[in-house]
Amino acid sequence: MEVGGIIITSATENKPVSENSDDPGSTSNAMKGTVTNIKAGIEAGLNVFQQLLTQSSCTCGIISREILDYQSVEGSLEFESMRNWLHSELCAHGEQASCELHFWEGIESLPGESVQAQFIRQVADDLRDLKQSLPGSIEEDERSIASFQSFVQTLMKVYDYESLQSVSGGEPRVLYLKIQINQNGACTKFHDDFVSVRLVTSLVGDPTVIATPKHVDWAYWDSTGGALPESMRSESPEAARAAICTFNNRVCDSSFEVHPETGDILFLKGGALTKRPCIHRAPYSADRDGADPPQRFLVTLDFITLEQRDDLMSMVLDASDDSSVESDDDELNGNAEMNDSESDS
Repeated sequence: MEVGGIIITSATENKPVSENSDDPGSTSNAMKGTVTNIKAGIEAGLNVFQQLLTQSSCTCGIISREILDYQSVEGSLEFESMRNWLHSELCAHGEQASCELHFWEGIESLPGESVQAQFIRQVADDLRDLKQSLPGSIEEDERSIASFQSFVQTLMKVYDYESLQSVSGGEPRVLYLKIQINQNGACTKFHDDFVSVRLVTSLVGDPTVIATPKHVDWAYWDSTGGALPESMRSESPEAARAAICTFNNRVCDSSFEVHPETGDILFLKGGALTKRPCIHRAPYSADRDGADPPQRFLVTLDFITLEQRDDLMSMVLDASDDSSVESDDDELNGNAEMNDSESDS
């Protein structure tokens, strides 16, 4: 179903909301609709993706995590066990576990290896390396890492990048998978990303917040270019946060924000595909100045140009030589500006 420009696919039995309804809320209540006769979770996910590409009025797709390969009791238990492991064995270690993991299609791949095989192999290797510095059961680690590999594999199946290539022109593009663990200073200001469609999911911590398209003040958005007006900027962290909240409420009243559930899969249409992209922001809990980092495990998947890949790889290398925590994705932010430290979520 579509609600105010957002395609929502849910396995719940909640009563669907009319497309003309003004009822705000999270996908756990008013924004969730009923999905019937689901043949397969992946098929449902691909259907949402295709609708997003073909319906110009839609800027975002939300897939309830329950319909993605976890429709059996055993699958649901495995998924919850993996999420519990990510929380207790990684995110709970705070700053010690804080890191970003980057995976680029074709970079350090094995001969003849598919991008799917490359990513799930590299993901497992990097998580094992991270866990070596943290306490925990090796046996439990391997089970949970294998579950996360299966989850990444599912994400790559529902992210139809071949269709994205067909609507993105002839310029070659590659897949880019990023995992952020306990990263502080996320961009809590409403923004869009200069990509075609971004997949994002938070497996630990608060998810990305979405502005309902029909309730976005597009005239104000256009007048600011999506950037915080100069008159609202401040070097004071407290004043800057207050200004961002004011800006956000002007772009979209907070009562009409969509707050997905942790584990939901989001497809965000970007500025490279439409003039009315999905406006979104990181939750306020993801920006904790001077405090311990938020416990958060965020996964994003993009289909980017070779030029974007090279720029991002350079930023990652530069950031590794800098002790400050900065974003590596401002290149993908449709309205990157001072005070924005992360272009997503």
